[in-house]
Amino acid sequence: MMYNWIHVLIAALMMVATFPGRTQGLGMVTEALLSDFQMDRMLYASYNLWATLLGSLFCLPVGYWLDRSDCKTVLAAILTALGGVVLWMSIIRESHTAFFVALLLTRGLGQSALSVASIALVSKYFQKRQLGPAMGIYSLLTSIFFMAAFGGMGCALQNKIPWREAWGGIGVVLIAVCLPIVLLLVRRPPGDVTDETGNEILTGMSCREALWTPAFWIFALAASFYGLVVSGIGLFNESILAERGFDTVMYHRLLVIPLPFALLCNLLAGWLCRYIKIHYVLAGTLFPMAVALFLFPVIQTD
Repeated sequence: MMYNWIHVLIAALMMVATFPGRTQGLGMVTEALLSDFQMDRMLYASYNLWATLLGSLFCLPVGYWLDRSDCKTVLAAILTALGGVVLWMSIIRESHTAFFVALLLTRGLGQSALSVASIALVSKYFQKRQLGPAMGIYSLLTSIFFMAAFGGMGCALQNKIPWREAWGGIGVVLIAVCLPIVLLLVRRPPGDVTDETGNEILTGMSCREALWTPAFWIFALAASFYGLVVSGIGLFNESILAERGFDTVMYHRLLVIPLPFALLCNLLAGWLCRYIKIHYVLAGTLFPMAVALFLFPVIQTD
């Protein structure tokens, strides 16, 4: 059982390994990219839109693959491919076509495929009763690791390290650090989940059954709205803050400072879901988010 918790740690690390394929990760080098490739913001936004939409299709084969293969094989393949693409992206010069292909693969392999594999890794090692606490610890570790990733990348860029070197360094970490961790520590999950009497427990629905439930579409749309907002702001966060009168130091600071509050909200939402219907919790999170969006354009001071 103790080794199962090690897989939670590894899964959180794998989620943070999606960093180069995430909007917040790309947002940290957006201004340098625009200057380097002589690209305007509308074109860059279009590239990211299509890379994100097409990259989301990577979720489908990875989900199918995870049901038919072991997590170690899937994670190792994705990490190797993602690390190679990130290294390739760091050396592309001028060609917008090559840049878009690299961006598409980074989004597809990182934000989509590796995210699915990371979450699946947790679910394969815990029974239903233990899955909630496991996901809670997974969220906690993911937030802490992302704080370190944002802080490290921000520190590198503030110390005038060129974005290509910093980006290439991420590719090296994926292959030289994350890949060996997966190969050495990830084991096969336990067999079928059973209850105390030895009867197999059915822990989910089929894909078709899930798609027929209103809850699936309500929560999917809510998550999509959140993704829309975070993508739009995260990709151009530095320039948006500059428009409001803030400098680059504030931008890098805001990548790290909100994370403890986000972690607190994760824990609070998880606790509330034990006592309040989850759709009420969802509504309670979307409303203050909407209020924050209304207030964002009028912020003037630290």
